[in-house]
Amino acid sequence: MEDSLKERTGYLREINLFAGLAEEKCARIAGLCVWKNITSRTMIFSQSDAPGGVYFLASGTVRASIYSVTGKNVVFQDMHAGRMFGEISALDGSERSASIETKTPCLIAMLSPEAFIELLQEEPEISLQVIRMLTGEIRRLSSRVVEFSTLSVPGRVHAELLRLAPVRTSGENVSIIKPAPKLSDIANRISTHREAVSRELSRLIKSGLIVRTSGSLHITDMARLEEMVENADRD
Repeated sequence: MEDSLKERTGYLREINLFAGLAEEKCARIAGLCVWKNITSRTMIFSQSDAPGGVYFLASGTVRASIYSVTGKNVVFQDMHAGRMFGEISALDGSERSASIETKTPCLIAMLSPEAFIELLQEEPEISLQVIRMLTGEIRRLSSRVVEFSTLSVPGRVHAELLRLAPVRTSGENVSIIKPAPKLSDIANRISTHREAVSRELSRLIKSGLIVRTSGSLHITDMARLEEMVENADRD
């Protein structure tokens, strides 16, 4: 790409990890990164690949997923501009723990493991932010494990809808998920099949809790959906 260092620095300052970093330090990191424009539906790296660098997503959306030994695709999450990925392999020097594929055209910056480790040593605040990000992921994945162990399929559908819903302002009780997720994507995230998701969404639509429009899902009563998850029958 032909963007100037100033433009690249601007992109990097939009990454959550570097939000509070001084501009001159951000410019130095931008100069150390390898920058690429990547088309949609491109595999950036695959599960079990050799360890490599850390990636910063300047624009676009990528998907993190894992494939089981039988080939089943388990979707971890979709990540949007501002996110970092690949840090686990860079930190422990082991193979990649998940596959990352672009969902849309993306602009990414890749920092070598050595430069990333040096950055963490030089910038305690960034090290603290990385620790907080990793602990947040541990909490999120721990919650998912509990859901898989305790919630029925309808309960897992409800919990996934809550995760997909945008953050609400205080007192707001409706939410719009846009674009509407594919049934197969929800099924992959909660370890079930498309038909089960379709049945539960149809039931929620009939009850009026969800309204489907072209391209979006409207949740009409978020408090009710949260209550349904909290009071779900446990397996």
